[in-house]
Formats: sequence, C-alpha cells, structure tokens
Amino acid sequence: MTDDHVFDEESHRYSRGSVEYISVTQVLQATGFVDTTWFTEEGRFRGHAVHLACHYDDLGTLLPDSVHVDFQGYLDAYRKFKSDTGFSVEQSEVPLFDDLRFLAGTPDKVGTFRGKPRLSIVDIKTGAVAAWTGIQLSGYELLLARPVPVDRYGLALRPDGTYALVPFHDHTDCGIFKAALACAMWQKNHGRKI
Repeated sequence: MTDDHVFDEESHRYSRGSVEYISVTQVLQATGFVDTTWFTEEGRFRGHAVHLACHYDDLGTLLPDSVHVDFQGYLDAYRKFKSDTGFSVEQSEVPLFDDLRFLAGTPDKVGTFRGKPRLSIVDIKTGAVAAWTGIQLSGYELLLARPVPVDRYGLALRPDGTYALVPFHDHTDCGIFKAALACAMWQKNHGRKI
C-alpha cells in the first residue's frame, strides 16, 4: 500500500486519490454470494469487537480488562487456535490494494502454521464458516499477489472457547472470484449501486 491509498474504516471504502476501489466484500455481495438479509446489528457488533480483540492481541497491545465478558470466549478460542497450530501472524488487518483491477480488501490474518512453510490466509468468523468464504479468501489471495499459491482457511471462533478451522482447497475459487469481480465491475461501471 502506498501513501496515497486510503482505507476509511468507518465507511469501509477504499480509494486512491479520486478513484474508489471495489472491495472483496462488495464483489461477493454484488454477485449474490453473500446474502446480508440475515445479518443483524448484534452480529456485526460482535464480529467487529472480536476482530479488534484478536488484532490487538496479535499486536501485544490488548488491555486485559478491555474485552467484554460476552466476547472473552471468542478471544480464548483464537488464542487456543494459535497455541494448537503454532500459527504465526505476519499481517493482521492490513488493507491491500490492486491498482490494475481497482480491487481492495483487508484479510484478517496472513501468516504461517508451525511446520508449514507456505503462507496462509485465515478469515475469522464468529458464526459458521460459509462455503463462499473460499471465494472471499481467493480475493484476498489475489491481493497478496504472491508468485505461489497460498493456503486458505476459515476460522470459526465460538463463545465457549472452542474453534473450527476449515481449509479451502478448491482451486476453481480463484477463477470464480475473478468472474465475480468482472461482473461487479460491469455493474459499477454501468451505474448500479455496489
């Protein structure tokens, strides 16, 4: 990311100068992979709070008493996941930009597992890991622009301190994401709200 790339966290908008980029999430919503009908404000708040707690925990700046009791189990699950797998975070919540595709997004975690040299992307969920998560992770993989494929995982954190790690191995996910991106960009370029 260069200095002229901007991510406005409040509006969840990515831009460079006067050019607004389409996000991985917008691509999935515009093409019908993600149905937000069932999303609740409570779920959004929980997801945001848990993501922040995990992020600050990775940075080593999480204050012990700053996590609400309702979300402590999710954080415990995240810590257990890292302990069990030896996952080492290299990037946490870092916005990425693709200036050729005008695509942007923020992967939750990028790092490596103990004993596995390949880079992995991990997306945190406070509910179930949906099948479309594999396509979402392919969008983030595209943004990482690595010369070799990366491993992709959905991580379901549960309030009881347990977790489920779901691997995504379908290599067609990347092609599906690229097709969805082309469709979403067409919609955007023809005045449809994304």
